[in-house]
Amino acid sequence: MRPEFHIRPFAPGDEAPIDRLLDDLWGHDPAMLAVSRIHKDWGPATGLLRTTLVAAHGGTVIGAGTLFESTLHPAHLLAGINVAGGWQRRGAGSQVYAELRRLSPARPWMARLSLRDQAGVRFAGQRGFRRLANTLSGTLSPDRPETRRWIEALPPPPDGCAIRGIDGAAGDPAPLELARLHAALYAQSHQWSPPAPKSDGQALRQFCGEAVLAGSQLAAYARGQLVGAANLIAHPHKPASADAYLVNVGVLDGAGPLAGQLCGALIRRSLEWAAARGLRVEVEADDSSALVRGWLELAPFSSVDRDFVIVAALPPEP
Repeated sequence: MRPEFHIRPFAPGDEAPIDRLLDDLWGHDPAMLAVSRIHKDWGPATGLLRTTLVAAHGGTVIGAGTLFESTLHPAHLLAGINVAGGWQRRGAGSQVYAELRRLSPARPWMARLSLRDQAGVRFAGQRGFRRLANTLSGTLSPDRPETRRWIEALPPPPDGCAIRGIDGAAGDPAPLELARLHAALYAQSHQWSPPAPKSDGQALRQFCGEAVLAGSQLAAYARGQLVGAANLIAHPHKPASADAYLVNVGVLDGAGPLAGQLCGALIRRSLEWAAARGLRVEVEADDSSALVRGWLELAPFSSVDRDFVIVAALPPEP
């Protein structure tokens, strides 16, 4: 019997049909749609591993899987597999997975899933993926009275601590000092897949670059020492929106017993800054960011998603 489909490498003409497939699967779920759109052929010039395979029925793309090397989290290869609704549970995803495994170096894989995707969660679980972290995301609308009340109830800086807005005035920390602190905070909250060390240039681009909303950068001090920071960035998944994105926020673990209150004060200042400019704020925090997550769990989100999970599997035995 002739196979229903065949597996082949990604070709340049596959990009549009894959985008349509993802729209059909996740058009109702913008967050999952953004996460799933990793099927792009970077080509060999990057020097990074990147493999995309396509499942095709005749000339129709019915599924795609991508495995790629992350410059942020080199301990894992990032993976994503999507199969058209009418073709699920017919072996296409399994064959794409098996072929990607055959082509993969002996490094663990990591994937981001939604618990709403019961088929995807089951597929990953059957192949030995385990949960690394859970991600909370949600939107805060400062024009809602309950949101304003919650922001006003967040704590001020504790005694001996201070938060200052960074505007280039004398005495402000240099951009590189802030960038290095942000990089340390990112590493602190991502130990489930330790990030690669960042060069000064990389840290400046990621944490103090053009995505940061001008005037939103904050620095937090405890007993005169720089121990925390926050900023708001343009929404990475909704570039046409006016929403701000709060993801770069935190206080160093070594800041002592006042760190929790100081972190809450940083969140408050960031949200007050956004509210004064009429901006909605989308936030994101993994459960590994305990200080940030603890405050945000209490927030009156106008929309919220608690279903994202980051999962990983070790490579199969040789």
